Order: sequence, then C-alpha cells, then structure tokens
Amino acid sequence: MTVETIEVATLRKYYFKNIECEFAYRDSIFKRKLKGKQIITYVHFKLDYGNLKEKVEELGEINLKSIRKAVLQIRESKLPKPEELGNAGSFFKNPILDKQLATKIKERYPDVPYYQMENDLVKIPAGWLIEKAELKGKRMGDVGVHEKQALVLVNYGNATGDDIIHFARNIQQTIIILFEIELEMEVNVV
Repeated sequence: MTVETIEVATLRKYYFKNIECEFAYRDSIFKRKLKGKQIITYVHFKLDYGNLKEKVEELGEINLKSIRKAVLQIRESKLPKPEELGNAGSFFKNPILDKQLATKIKERYPDVPYYQMENDLVKIPAGWLIEKAELKGKRMGDVGVHEKQALVLVNYGNATGDDIIHFARNIQQTIIILFEIELEMEVNVV
C-alpha cells in the first residue's frame, strides 16, 4: 500500500510506504505526528482481505466502483441495517495481545485467526472470541448479539442504553474468564 499526500505548508507532494504510515488499529502517523501537516490525496490498496478480491473479480473490472459495490454487498450479507434493527456496527475492538497470551490461545484453539503485528504483538478478531464463547445470536431481553455477525450488538425493540451497556459488560466478563482478554468497546458511550 502507498499513501500520497500534499504537505500543507509547502503544497509539495509526498509518497509514504505502508511501513512509514505507522498504521495501527484505527491509528496512523497522520493522526499523530503529521496531524494537520499532510493532506492525504490518494491511497493505493492491495486487495487481499477475505473474500473481497473474489467478490470484486466477480463484478468485472477492478476499479473503485466495483470495490465499493463488493464491500457493500459483503456488508449487507452480514450486517443488519440500522433502520431495520438498531445497532451501532462493530461494538468491540479487535484485541491486540502479547505473543505469550496469543500462543496460549493458539494451543487451546488451533483454528484461531490472528494477524501478526510489529513487536511480537498479535491481533485476534473480537468476533471470533465472541463466537467461541457461544454468544453469537444470544439475547437478553431486547438486546442481543446479531445472529450473523458476532461483533454487532442489536436492539430488538425496547432495550435502553443501560440494557445495552449491561449486556456488553457481560460479554466482556465472559471473554475475560474464557480467554484472559479484556475487550475494549469501540462505540463511544455518552
């Protein structure tokens, strides 16, 4: 991946390689050291995420229009529409673990998907943890884990904000007990 930018002070064009962008989970150099100093003008991606590449190829030419269409089709097949079933999208962040804990989990669950990161850190999908805890599709009153996507908590009608937070904390506690991992909420709670 490559990122093209324009420096605000000089209007000079810059190119950043993936490693130079210091990408982390929802973070980059552009949110820290270069915040307000560079304007991103182009991003060049490599399609290698799940079944996105196959879906784009099914649609024909590889371009932004077909990529967008493929992403929307994949999301629509897995995620509830907020106007039909109240939700805030992904509720928890994917936890980043040290190698020791990741190895321990891998020994117990050889099928665990994980993503190797820098400094011997490993990212494990929160949705996988929730599924392994057998919480996918579980419900408590009017709040529950979506039946197709374990990262999405849904309001089936009359759940209050407190009901949702209480349910989310129960999920966090279950994941701590089973995996020794603390899930962090991705949504902003006000």
